[in-house]
Amino acid sequence: MSAPLPPAPLIGWFEMEVLYLLLEKERYGNEIRMLLMRQPGEEIVSTGKLYPVLKNLEKHGFIRKLPKRTKERISSDEGMTSRLLTRGVDRVYFEITDRGKKELDSSVAFATAVLYNLKMGEVLDRLKERVRSLTNGLGQDARIGIAALNTPRAVSEAKELASGIERGQVLFLLMGSAQEEAPPMPNSFPARFDDIPLRSNYLDIVISTVHLSGAPESFPTELVRTVRSNGKVVFADILKTPSSVLSSILTLHAEHGINGEYHGQDPSEIERSLGDRLTDVKVTTFSEMFMLEGVKPKRK
Repeated sequence: MSAPLPPAPLIGWFEMEVLYLLLEKERYGNEIRMLLMRQPGEEIVSTGKLYPVLKNLEKHGFIRKLPKRTKERISSDEGMTSRLLTRGVDRVYFEITDRGKKELDSSVAFATAVLYNLKMGEVLDRLKERVRSLTNGLGQDARIGIAALNTPRAVSEAKELASGIERGQVLFLLMGSAQEEAPPMPNSFPARFDDIPLRSNYLDIVISTVHLSGAPESFPTELVRTVRSNGKVVFADILKTPSSVLSSILTLHAEHGINGEYHGQDPSEIERSLGDRLTDVKVTTFSEMFMLEGVKPKRK
């Protein structure tokens, strides 16, 4: 449910804001300062704060100075430049370099991954509460499957989810991944999306935290196969149309080439794809997540 963190950037949030302003067009120092003061959390930006940052960005090759512009050249500038006050006649303009654009991309990728993981941490707590309530009525010999990607981060989240289960035996179904595989762990079964190494009708309940947009279409059907008649199947995933902050985070993930599996899903499409394999389907939404629960009907 969480995203792998890209390499940490060389710049911080304030430097990112400066580069963003220069991404649009070249600007001079006081113009940058005034625009920054319009940003939330940047009400007062002094020259003593800004110019050392500009100097450091220039030192790293992320921006460069342009030749000074005289009064005559300044008067022909368009837009905000001609309306802002500055000391003296000459102005020194800055522009972002190709290296600066790459650093900005890296910084955005890192920041959005951090924001995404913080949000998913909140969601995981809600999901844990729901899983606890679903498993409370099961007997001590119940078999509970948790399907997760076979990566260290996903397995860690699956363990956290299982920590709220008070009865029954938990089996971890670690689904194949091209990323780094998690180390071996007790009660875990490496599996392919189209071939889970459990016999049919084995589990009392199975809970999937796999992002379905990154899995083959056959995966939901294969997961249902492992559950006994009248057993429960649960899919937890991101909504196709997220609300609040996650919407912009997912958009930035796509723009900056971060793993495409983090696009959302429409729970009604999952229900339709399973046809009559699940009955009594219930969809619960919380934050940007949904949980689809269904019962595997008895064979006729």
